Amino acid sequence: MSGLEFHALDEERFPSVRLAREAAKTGHGRPAVLNAANEEAVSAFLAGEIPFSGIVRAVARALDAFPGTGDTLQDILEADRWAREYVRDNSGKLRAK
Repeated sequence: MSGLEFHALDEERFPSVRLAREAAKTGHGRPAVLNAANEEAVSAFLAGEIPFSGIVRAVARALDAFPGTGDTLQDILEADRWAREYVRDNSGKLRAK
């Protein structure tokens, strides 16, 4: 290998990167929501409950619906619990899209 070339990331093609950057920048529980929603959405995909394309959609919807929280450990744990419940309760709505 003689060299590496790096190009700007296309956030339209890879929307999960944009979601992660926004969650990290905003904080207030959103990184925990992103992670928990992603884990639940992947589980729903593996179980055949949503299409592959529904994973990012589920994470985006959870982030949009999340009201925000503080930054204590208890707040972060609650954000995680909230996101898991949100995705479980709404994954069926992603099936048809």
